[in-house]
Amino acid sequence: MADSYRQVMDRVRLSGEDRARILAAAREEAARPVRRVVFPRRVRRYAVLAACFAVMAAAAVAAPRLLAGQTMEADLSAAAAMEALPSRSALEQAVGFAVPEVEALPFSAEETDYVSVFGEVAEVTFRDESHTAVLRKGVDPDPSGNYSAYPDVRQLTVGNTAVTCKGADGTVALAVWEDGGYGFSLSFDPAVPEEEALSAVAAILNGASGT
Repeated sequence: MADSYRQVMDRVRLSGEDRARILAAAREEAARPVRRVVFPRRVRRYAVLAACFAVMAAAAVAAPRLLAGQTMEADLSAAAAMEALPSRSALEQAVGFAVPEVEALPFSAEETDYVSVFGEVAEVTFRDESHTAVLRKGVDPDPSGNYSAYPDVRQLTVGNTAVTCKGADGTVALAVWEDGGYGFSLSFDPAVPEEEALSAVAAILNGASGT
């Protein structure tokens, strides 16, 4: 039993405050005179162990709730950072710079969403039933927020602009470039042939240069 007790206590992890409170209560209980019934020392020792288990059980119940609260706060912060807007002009007002039109995507967009990210990055998402393209523009050289590793990374030139294309097997999932003091990114899901990606980038450059 002693070995089992030591094994259990080796796994117990309490804060300094909880440990002090439990030990103080145990000392007080052990020192309190009892007129009618005198418990053996073994019983008092197991009472302290039971108190430890009670604290552990309370912590096990409270911890998920605390973590859930932290997760909820993080979700709310993320939601507050992303502001959906009704139009491109409203997005431009929110971020304080021009947002280019995109007219040369590899597919015909059926839905378009405009989002301001922290009021610093403009995000425009284009969708049809099976394709998604996301344009981002911001003051950072790479506003994509995509840090995935791609097997194929190529440095290409569109006009006079250097464009980094990332993808695999001759397709492009992400293109990143700088123009007019801003960083741009254009992502595709699924990835598209390189020629189609560069055509879309060229159209954006023609509309965004100098903005």
